[in-house]
Amino acid sequence: MNLSAIYHQAFDAFCYPLDNDNLEITIKTGKDVERVFLHWADPFNGERHDGEFIWKSNCVEMTERRELQEHFLWSATVTPPAKRCRYFFSMESQGETAYFLETGFYTEEQFSRFMKAVHSIEAVGINPGIRTCANSAAAVSLPQMQLDMVRPGI
Repeated sequence: MNLSAIYHQAFDAFCYPLDNDNLEITIKTGKDVERVFLHWADPFNGERHDGEFIWKSNCVEMTERRELQEHFLWSATVTPPAKRCRYFFSMESQGETAYFLETGFYTEEQFSRFMKAVHSIEAVGINPGIRTCANSAAAVSLPQMQLDMVRPGI
């Protein structure tokens, strides 16, 4: 997947209100991207489990696609009930999935490689210590990447 062809900003032509209730969200990708999903919800939509807040999002496939010369523009309209919206994208291309959060990209392959390295170290009797590979955005959006701790911050 050509990650350098992907672009989004949370304002201007990529995120704007259509009216008092609806929000239009758009992302630009390369033409290699086959499917895009928008994961969205109120930032306070979730539950506490064992003292941790788990955000619960809706997932919508972004089927509205416009073709540009070198890119696709994918759009979806959502209706945040309380006029607040947190979101991130997942994209699929040739069997690969990438997640685009406000802090950048995360891929399942990166996480899988990290866990394989951890398991290899543990297999020879070495304790890897605290396992961490999630910042604030990944911790909220991709709970499977939380492991032992997260790196919060802006």
